[in-house]
Amino acid sequence: MLDTRILDFATLVGLILVLLTLFTGQRASTLRALTVGADTKLRDGIQELVLDIALTIFTVLLFVTGLPIAIAALKAFHPLAYSGPLRGGFVITWGLLIGLMAWQGLLLCGAIGLIRKL
Repeated sequence: MLDTRILDFATLVGLILVLLTLFTGQRASTLRALTVGADTKLRDGIQELVLDIALTIFTVLLFVTGLPIAIAALKAFHPLAYSGPLRGGFVITWGLLIGLMAWQGLLLCGAIGLIRKL
């Protein structure tokens, strides 16, 4: 039952996780360019902040949505069990989302700092 839930959920959110990571990297590049740009306007900083907030909200919602499955997988985890790798991989992936949210939090702080500088 748990393995089916993990597979169904992973199938559903796999592409979303990839896109969130790619968009976060793109936002980091944009923020870096806006920070050093001489012609950066307040509107650019506000737009960056809004996009960073939206990206962070989506990531947090995705994390919270899958957290019950990750907790169940962690409780039922045994590395030598038949489905141990599936459950372990899911728990590790979910743990990496914490790092993604931290990265997005740093981008939020950077966007706020950019707006204050402008």
